[in-house]
Amino acid sequence: MIVPMLPGVGPEALEALANRLRQVFDEPVSSHCNRHLVGGSVGTAMIQIGSSFEETLAAADTAMFIEKHAKGAARSVRTAAS
Repeated sequence: MIVPMLPGVGPEALEALANRLRQVFDEPVSSHCNRHLVGGSVGTAMIQIGSSFEETLAAADTAMFIEKHAKGAARSVRTAAS
């Protein structure tokens, strides 16, 4: 789990960053003998006034699991077609 804190980033910029991360996860990774698809899920949350860090982290974690399950199942490592 990676938890970046992005002060001054609004909801639109946060969503744009999350979408870019999703694109990166969808790009094949090349090794010396093959190409691999390695997936990931992204969950985001904006801290709300009166919310603790733990509550915000839990909201982002919940969003990530919702995305993961919406894909059908957690993405697994698989070999890309050459």
